[in-house]
Formats: sequence, C-alpha cells, structure tokens
Amino acid sequence: PNQVRGVASAFVLFIVNFFGLGLGSYLPGFLSQYLFKDPLKVGNAIALTVVIAASVGITVVLLTMRPYRRHYTEMAAVT
Repeated sequence: PNQVRGVASAFVLFIVNFFGLGLGSYLPGFLSQYLFKDPLKVGNAIALTVVIAASVGITVVLLTMRPYRRHYTEMAAVT
C-alpha cells in the first residue's frame, strides 16, 4: 500500500542521511587521527570508511533478502 511505501521510503532516507552526513564526514578524520596517527593518511582513512560502509550495506542486503523473498512470494500468491 502507498502508506507503507511512504513510511519505508522516509525511514530509508532518514537512515541514509543520518549515517551518510553524520558519520561520512566524521569517520575519515577520526580514523586518520586516532587509527593511523598521521594527518597525511586521509586517503587511507577514506578508503577504510568506504570498505566499512560497503560491508555494512552488503550485510544488510543479504540479511533482508530472505524475508523480502518470502513476503514477495506471499503477496504474489494473494494476487
């Protein structure tokens, strides 16, 4: 239904913006200062941030595929 689609879209946009704008600008600086302990290693910190974000994204997609398929199959059987 349209209401559920709207709520789901709003939730996804909130999460993407919260983590993207909140952690996306903070994490590379934090990593270069405290993990690498070298301000010139910002490129490494950005690369590590991308790897972390991609890993989280792939994990979330893989964890949600089975429930999505089950729900999709149930909805297809109803219609």
